[in-house]
Amino acid sequence: MRPLLIAFAPLLCAGCIHVPEIGGMALPSPEAQGPISYRSLGDIPDAPPATSAAMSDSAIRLLSEQRGLTESAAGQLRTEPFSDPAPTPPEYPF
Repeated sequence: MRPLLIAFAPLLCAGCIHVPEIGGMALPSPEAQGPISYRSLGDIPDAPPATSAAMSDSAIRLLSEQRGLTESAAGQLRTEPFSDPAPTPPEYPF
């Protein structure tokens, strides 16, 4: 097995020549990308202020009410009778 692997090693290495291609598209050369610039950590904005507990509770309560209304509307729609729409007329060739 080892002699077989040694015999095919150059062929395996030749298959790695086109590795820097992704999906058939060649990657840009490092020279074409230009110099690397990193973002200054001093430019990062401060964290937004924390939401108050009262505002969070109010939002949770409002969303729960909306969810209840949506569920009741969906239940009403499920119980209503459904009639199939009229079939579309056939297309006429021009």
